[in-house]
Amino acid sequence: MSIYVYYKENAPDFKITIWNKKEDTCVVQEYNNGKKSRKSISKIREYNGRRYVMCCGHRYYLDRFAKIEL
Repeated sequence: MSIYVYYKENAPDFKITIWNKKEDTCVVQEYNNGKKSRKSISKIREYNGRRYVMCCGHRYYLDRFAKIEL
């Protein structure tokens, strides 16, 4: 199983996690200062040749995520 994680460099308690990634959908969840958002199914979209997901109203590009194998 593999998950993808995105950390902001200026916010140590913030991360976005992606798992169950398929070709056009994935499950996304945001962790911010000990609080977490609901798990949501997000479509993978494309803008200017870069793929991204939407989480809590913000756009996160997939090339910024780090892949972790479990």
